[in-house]
Amino acid sequence: MKKKIYNYCQEKFSLDNQDDPSIVAAQEAAETKSEVPEVKTNIVSKVAYRTFYAISYGVVFSSLLTAKLLIPKHSVIDNALHDGAAAAKAALEEKERQVKEVAEQTGEFLSENLGLPDPA
Repeated sequence: MKKKIYNYCQEKFSLDNQDDPSIVAAQEAAETKSEVPEVKTNIVSKVAYRTFYAISYGVVFSSLLTAKLLIPKHSVIDNALHDGAAAAKAALEEKERQVKEVAEQTGEFLSENLGLPDPA
């Protein structure tokens, strides 16, 4: 794509503006320009992803390994851990539902009283 743009500009301006110093300087700079590798703009997101992946993997793997080695199956502790995890998941889903409900009510309030568009 860059090469096409360069060729188009070179063809368009080389015949008409041969004496223009800015065009000559731009052509010389383009001809002597060395290929510079593009900078990765998403390096921060890659580092963040890898960091949190490693943390979550380490926490979950070590928890599962510990539970597998130390807690016998179908024991009181095993049942309590499973029930606690299920309760935490249900509580999180309930909180998400409540937040969504409040957000809908707030959007309706803003559209009715302030004339703002409904965000939904």
